[in-house]
Amino acid sequence: RRSVDTLQKTGYYDTVELAIDDGRHPGEKDLVYKVEEGQTGSIRFAAGITSNAGVLGEVTLEKNNFDIADLPRSWDDLTSGGAFTGGGQRLVLQAQPGTEILRFAAKFEEPYLFGYPYGLGLNFQHLTRERESYDERRLGGEATLSHRWDFDRDLTTSLGYRNEIVELEDVDDDAPSLVRLAEGTTNITSMTLGWNYDRRDDVGLPTKGYRLNQTSEVASENLGGEENFYKIDLRAEWHTTIYRTERGQPHVFSLYGHGGYGDTYGETAEIPIFERYFAGGRESIRGFKFRGVGPHENGDPIGGEVLATASAEYTFPVPIPKFEEILRGVVFVDAGTVAGDLDDPEFDRWRVAAGFGVRVTIPFLGPRPFAVDFGFPLRSEEDDDEEIVSFSLGKSF
Repeated sequence: RRSVDTLQKTGYYDTVELAIDDGRHPGEKDLVYKVEEGQTGSIRFAAGITSNAGVLGEVTLEKNNFDIADLPRSWDDLTSGGAFTGGGQRLVLQAQPGTEILRFAAKFEEPYLFGYPYGLGLNFQHLTRERESYDERRLGGEATLSHRWDFDRDLTTSLGYRNEIVELEDVDDDAPSLVRLAEGTTNITSMTLGWNYDRRDDVGLPTKGYRLNQTSEVASENLGGEENFYKIDLRAEWHTTIYRTERGQPHVFSLYGHGGYGDTYGETAEIPIFERYFAGGRESIRGFKFRGVGPHENGDPIGGEVLATASAEYTFPVPIPKFEEILRGVVFVDAGTVAGDLDDPEFDRWRVAAGFGVRVTIPFLGPRPFAVDFGFPLRSEEDDDEEIVSFSLGKSF
């Protein structure tokens, strides 16, 4: 059954079935996995509105089970999908123009480098984003070498190298001091060490299992950058199916947690504003605006070096005939805080919000559903920015 889950999570197959046949000798059985290959390439055009990033358009070319060495022999071979297929690699080319964001990104993943159980990931991006009192521009990339262990195929360890040029421009006169300190161009160069243990049955809509992820990042002048700091992040999630409807749609209870800690060393006095932790908004603490929780200066969020968030969520199919497979409801409780450091009184001031929402899966917009949440703060602080409604459509990260 775990092998069936592993095959389904690749996304390469439309169907995966397990049959048990008689073996060649008495007392033996053969396990036969029957698969039907599906289309693994897509071009997606999307447009929408998000509460975190404003109006956003998207053009994405994505190819799973990509093979960079499988060159086309003819034009028909290319257009029919017969070329660049079968190597288990992944290629994503993406453009996201919007009112607050302009982003271009490219991602390539090789799960078995030169036939060995080592993965190679390459990520490049150019991002321009409007912040509260300044504009942020990022240009750079990351290379990651990972290893999946034979004794447990769900465990992956990784080592990454990141080099990114970050520029803050058009800074307002009343911008926070951390923003003015980082004004101009900064070169960030870091190494990242991490591990990931994934026992979920599905990446898009997990119905059982759990995932643990830990990353440690060290930025250093000795690596060619201009800042010295480190950050440690731990994420966890757990899912279980309460029961299924007659049509097989699951009622799922989930728990999520994220903890982060950072600090500086050497001659660096503060972690740059664009590398600090922020909380609030979707995928954080709903009921509060994006980056609306935690320390503020002159009305703008300045984030912190310590973060803790936790969520409990119950999702269920909405019992409307013919819509159970694309329409789901959710109720949730979110809590968390962000602070300058562990000794900061702000760290003990946890915010809490509860609410409900809906998820609508629109096939031509990709696997991420259109989401609307109504969050109601139960505990907040004076400087927090609250937001009852949060939503996203056509957003992909």
